[in-house]
Amino acid sequence: MSGPKVDHAELERRKKEELERARQEKLRQIRIETEKLDTIVSKIQSQIDQINESLAHKIRETGDAEVMALVLQNITALKTKHKNSLVKLLSYKLSSEPSGIARLSRELADNSAAIMKKFTQEMKEHEERLDDYIKHVAVSKKLDEISSALSSKAEKVLDIGDVDFSFRAHKVQCSDVEIPIKEKATEVLAQIEALVNSESIQESDMSVLIAVADNIYQQAFESNESFEAAIIQYEAIRNTVVKNIAIFDSAYQDYITEFVVYNEKLNEFEKISDQSSPYEKYQFASIDELQEEAAQISNLSKIYSERNYIREQLDDVMRTVGYNLSEAIIIDERQIDKNQTGSDYICVSRNGQSAIHVNVSGNKRIMMEVVGVGRSKSAESNSPVNAEFSHAEDLDEQKKAKIVSEQMGFCEIHPQIVAELKKRGVIFNEESHRKPNARYCKEYIKITKSSEKASDNQRQYSAPAEQRKAINKQQMRYMRVKG
Repeated sequence: MSGPKVDHAELERRKKEELERARQEKLRQIRIETEKLDTIVSKIQSQIDQINESLAHKIRETGDAEVMALVLQNITALKTKHKNSLVKLLSYKLSSEPSGIARLSRELADNSAAIMKKFTQEMKEHEERLDDYIKHVAVSKKLDEISSALSSKAEKVLDIGDVDFSFRAHKVQCSDVEIPIKEKATEVLAQIEALVNSESIQESDMSVLIAVADNIYQQAFESNESFEAAIIQYEAIRNTVVKNIAIFDSAYQDYITEFVVYNEKLNEFEKISDQSSPYEKYQFASIDELQEEAAQISNLSKIYSERNYIREQLDDVMRTVGYNLSEAIIIDERQIDKNQTGSDYICVSRNGQSAIHVNVSGNKRIMMEVVGVGRSKSAESNSPVNAEFSHAEDLDEQKKAKIVSEQMGFCEIHPQIVAELKKRGVIFNEESHRKPNARYCKEYIKITKSSEKASDNQRQYSAPAEQRKAINKQQMRYMRVKG
């Protein structure tokens, strides 16, 4: 009965609980470290903004003075250099180990501090040049004002009877009303701009805020009552938006934590890791979509945790009965998406004459069959497929007879494999065990590549988010209240 054998593998409850406890502890440790890392990353982003704004008001005061052109050019070059250094720090690979994430946080903090220190030192000389020039301009302006005032007094005497104090008082009174409104509107619009440009804002909240901003802008030129009403409406909406942003940030940390563990499980047996990346915040339209993605990643992580344990134990048991460790093979390009299809492995016997082909489906259905081992062949194709099978009709009688003999030998050790796996908490529930037969004969052929196609190291996994990958969130144009 050693044709293809199909069983459903199931983990014992205690073993499942043990694996999940280990996974949850890993998630807890990674969450702690990724929160620390997120704080460092936010600080670096603030440092980039700090460089952008550095000396901005002093630069504006210089105007287009030709004498300062070289200084301004040097300042721009320094800003660009140090800003690029900080941006480069944010291009990091996230470790799957808490200690690795902690080490990354320390490195980012130390390196960003060193960059900012050097930036401050190198800018000092240029800031002093700006200060000297601004002082020079201020002194010249003051001298001109004094000279103008003296000339004016000399030429005419002010007739106090010509001054309308009532009119001027009225103008001042009106100005006193307008200035607070203008300042408040400007302040609120700046707050809305910052919220709208947040990576953590939901698209629905963004649309509401943009409408509120437009209303505030319009009401700033209407009555005080309508303007105050618009501000009250904004305050109520702002509280909800800020709360949603906090919820989004927390959910995103959960997602990142789950993704790190998921990616580790996905690549546990890979010689070359699939360096996939989590989605950025802006690629999620809502908290619900983000949480749905995190739940999907968590579920896949559990599946791979169990699947990896089964493979690890199967490898160990197969080694005891004369077979090498399993090697992952791809016989169909659809297997590239590990989330949608099962996996295939080859365990070659130590004498190299035969092998066990193992197929593990997504629902832990395991098929094991004896196959012959043919000669490897080379392929020029960029296809990821690295194995194929010759079937019975392609094999001569001598090869088929040899494979049938190996099938019969495997018949004797298969119960031993099942019994040993059971001791390790892996239960094989029989579905279909076929008898040895020439029609089940296959020969494994390894495909080697003379040229490899570069893999996409940025594969990502959420279809909803993928649809928006190329869509940047709308950036709100800063609206100034005209005086």
